[in-house]
Amino acid sequence: MKLIQRRPLGTAKPMRSRGWTLIELLVILAIIGTISALVVPALLQYLQRTVVQRVIMDINRLDFEITAFEKLQGRYPIDLSELESGSHVDRYGSPYQYLPSTSKDWIGKARKDRFLVPLNSDYDLYSMGPDGESVSPLTSEVSRDDIVRADDGRYIGPAAKF
Repeated sequence: MKLIQRRPLGTAKPMRSRGWTLIELLVILAIIGTISALVVPALLQYLQRTVVQRVIMDINRLDFEITAFEKLQGRYPIDLSELESGSHVDRYGSPYQYLPSTSKDWIGKARKDRFLVPLNSDYDLYSMGPDGESVSPLTSEVSRDDIVRADDGRYIGPAAKF
């Protein structure tokens, strides 16, 4: 029979705390970086689509209000301030652009498609998009990000997809 010797209390070897090695830290950072590289662009793209959908909903609401105004008053509003709705500012911070066909500026400023044909016969209603800039033809680079009402209200969406 073997006797086990015990050490007196308080003489046990203290455990050394083990820290992270440089390699382990680099592996963890690489994993976090890879996950971030995959998640962040997807999240930003999702947020962008959400803003576009909200602008489309706003334009739909304004389109409905303009149509209701025209039915009640027998004319299109001169500008959006004649409508009873709240804000006429898009999600990018710019005012929605509205130009009725009865306006003297209609001929020169009406939005046009790639064949330079006006998008609407009644009125133009659009958001200038994230860059806040726009010109009449949709083929222009600054107009590609606009959210437009086209085909007399049958299309509301990004100008690049019209």
